Amino acid sequence: MAAVSISLATVQPSRDMGATTRRYFPTYTGPTLYAAGGDTGLATALGVGKIVTVLGTISNGTAALVPWFNQATGNLMWFTPTAEAAGDLHLYTGVLEVIAQ
Repeated sequence: MAAVSISLATVQPSRDMGATTRRYFPTYTGPTLYAAGGDTGLATALGVGKIVTVLGTISNGTAALVPWFNQATGNLMWFTPTAEAAGDLHLYTGVLEVIAQ
């Protein structure tokens, strides 16, 4: 499993604080080797205790992948319409919305 690669510097506003949740809008770039089970460290990279959900898609210009945040493992997983993604995802990028507490 690879550590998540995100940047909060390229999107304005990069975060929004609510009464009970915080919303972050990081730019995500896929890893060169995505392993089944997902990317680790998203909560740590954002400096939050709990992630509620991750919304958005990433694309390589031809195909898109959909995220799923696994609450049990704390990993960010990527899916095609039929299965979990695998292999080299470094050409996939996009802006996500992360809702956290």
